[in-house]
Amino acid sequence: MNTKYTVVTFEHRLVGPIEASEMLGRTHPRNRVIRQSIVKSYAADIAAGVWDSEACVPIIVHEDGTVLDGQHRLAAIVRSGIALWCVIKIVSGDKDAILQNIDQGEPRKGKDAFQIAGYGSRDASVIVAATRLLLLLRDGNLSSTGGKFSNRQTLDMFADNRGIAEVVFSINKTNGNSSAIPISMLAFIAYITDRIDPVASRVYMSGLTYGVGLQVDDPELLLRAAMERNRMSRIGKRSRAWKLAMAFKAWNLRVTGRRTKILKWMRPTAARKGEAFPRLVDSGGSAVAVESLTASTGKSIPMATRAGKDQG
Repeated sequence: MNTKYTVVTFEHRLVGPIEASEMLGRTHPRNRVIRQSIVKSYAADIAAGVWDSEACVPIIVHEDGTVLDGQHRLAAIVRSGIALWCVIKIVSGDKDAILQNIDQGEPRKGKDAFQIAGYGSRDASVIVAATRLLLLLRDGNLSSTGGKFSNRQTLDMFADNRGIAEVVFSINKTNGNSSAIPISMLAFIAYITDRIDPVASRVYMSGLTYGVGLQVDDPELLLRAAMERNRMSRIGKRSRAWKLAMAFKAWNLRVTGRRTKILKWMRPTAARKGEAFPRLVDSGGSAVAVESLTASTGKSIPMATRAGKDQG
């Protein structure tokens, strides 16, 4: 099969919601199914005014009007209701063959965007994951199973919370027996608890990371035990929401000085009442405003677990 095509011309024009909708009606019947999570992410960037049209690859349209590539961008224009300047590449050739050879490369990942933006390190993927937990916290969606954010949204959150990279560097070197908890999750927990109560956070993270000198009713020991049971389970692994909820409950016990013999959390379902996702509290037991945990600090966070910054 001939996979080559000829570029007829390039057009640079403003595409509004009406035209974008019409173009979507002419997409190739075997094009990929539109993923609404991607459309939502693109539309959010467009609405926020941070979409960079000049950095995008062209929308590919066959000379007969069939859209071969760019349907997610077109759908985002429709969703946002905002017109965008787009480069349209008009091509000729076998449409089926062209479609099979579009987007064969690997999509750009969050860590790639961080490196391009100058934040590169071998820990970039962990920093991205920790930063996206901050985005979920900001949006009140830590209990969800989703969490799709654009690279631009992630970079913007990181720009306000660069200290989380320092936490990743530190914890990555001294994770001890806490392998049952992902490094990105540990970094996220350490970062936000430090902003609530630095002294209590150091005690909490030291106990969680090393597990040394803990008493039987210390929340860190209960949390470590629960995470280890989950790691060793052959029945099925617990969700990210469960891990975070358990960590939040353990923190609330630590910072308020309360103790318990059992640490547990169950998500509410149609079959059981369950428990709402816990909110973090301060030493007085008052819920902490999410805004105070994700707003810009402009500083790195000194951690008890620091063992030297990774220079890789």
